[in-house]
Amino acid sequence: MASTPNIEFIRDAEIRASLDTIEKLFSSGLMAADEVAVLMAGVTQTLILLNDLLQKADDDGMRIAFNDDIDPAWGADITAFVRAMRNAACHVSSALRDFQGNRFAFNVIYGQQAFIINDVAIGCDYADDIAINYGGMRLYVERHLRRATDEVAAALMPRVDAGMTQGFAWAPGGR
Repeated sequence: MASTPNIEFIRDAEIRASLDTIEKLFSSGLMAADEVAVLMAGVTQTLILLNDLLQKADDDGMRIAFNDDIDPAWGADITAFVRAMRNAACHVSSALRDFQGNRFAFNVIYGQQAFIINDVAIGCDYADDIAINYGGMRLYVERHLRRATDEVAAALMPRVDAGMTQGFAWAPGGR
């Protein structure tokens, strides 16, 4: 006779595992790698896991909604923006990769610099961050991915910790 899985336990374990994986990606240095293929692997995995976490927080009435450095055309807030970036990263033929007759698929800009295409500057506004472009969308590794991870952890982990007492201890920003 098959037993019914404890859905809440599984959900909480998924949250812990996703946060742990994202933190390991950041602490390993992978999220600042000079090798673009390595950085792409880390960013893509982070987008997949973070999108799931942000959707869970939204489902729980705790939407992560900051919109700093997010053009409204890309999404109303970080929750919508991460979903769009995840879709662009995971779907090779996605129109989300298109921009003014060009296709940007994981265009990486390290530090404060830019290039011009069709009179539009595509770049990174911060010396201490890495910008990733898919189409006309720009994602910052620290200002978007790290911050969203910290905020979704702060929203979800109190409930998870109340239901589970063993294992993982989350420290925002890996600090």
